[in-house]
This record gives sequence, structure tokens and C-alpha cells, in this order.
Amino acid sequence: TGQDPSGTTPNTPQQETPTTPMTKAKALAKSVLKEAEEARTLIVSIEGLECSEPLRNALDEHAKCMVDLYRKLTSLISSGVDDLQSYQEHFDNAVRYTAWFKARKKIANSMKTASSSSNPSAGAST
Repeated sequence: TGQDPSGTTPNTPQQETPTTPMTKAKALAKSVLKEAEEARTLIVSIEGLECSEPLRNALDEHAKCMVDLYRKLTSLISSGVDDLQSYQEHFDNAVRYTAWFKARKKIANSMKTASSSSNPSAGAST
């Protein structure tokens, strides 16, 4: 009596599979925080490279924006908000911020590569 022979009972968990705005926001919050940490790591990795200060400052600002976005998302999540309209602006910002970061990450990695290849014996000269 507890199970439906038509097979509808096994389908019940599948109804939970569609991503709700809140579920998407939770995943995004983790991703956003990870990216902020990655930006901070990148700042340290290019510290001391010639002309890196503007990029370090921009990456620092990016990390702050991502932490702020994380706080906004977690505030909505903890309030129980689960409608797409409430999250949409934050989702859009995350896409823009991440695209910006990917481009700056390439620049930073190019700077590191150029620095190590142009100066393989750094510190050896007087």
C-alpha cells in the first residue's frame, strides 16, 4: 500500500533534481568565494614583478567585489529567498566578474612567464 505499482514513487526524488534559484545561488556562492581566494593568490604570485601594481590593485578590488557578492548571496539564501528575480542581478554580476577575472588571470600568468623567461638567473647579477 505504501508503494505505487505504477512506479511514481521512484520518480519522487527526480522531482527535486531541477535546480532552484536558491540551489544555484548556493553553488555560486562557493564558486565566488573560491575565485576571491584565487585572486588573492594571484596577487601574491605577481608581487614584485615590474609594472604589476595596477593589476594587483585591480585584482584586489575584484576579490573585494567577489566577497561582497558572496555576502549578498548568503544573505538571500539565509533569508530563505528562492525566487529567480531576487538572485538574477547577482547571477549576472558573477558572470561579468568571472569573465573579467579570466582575462586578468591570463595577463598575470603572461607577466609571470615573461618575467621568468627574460630573467632566468634573477638575483645572480650584481
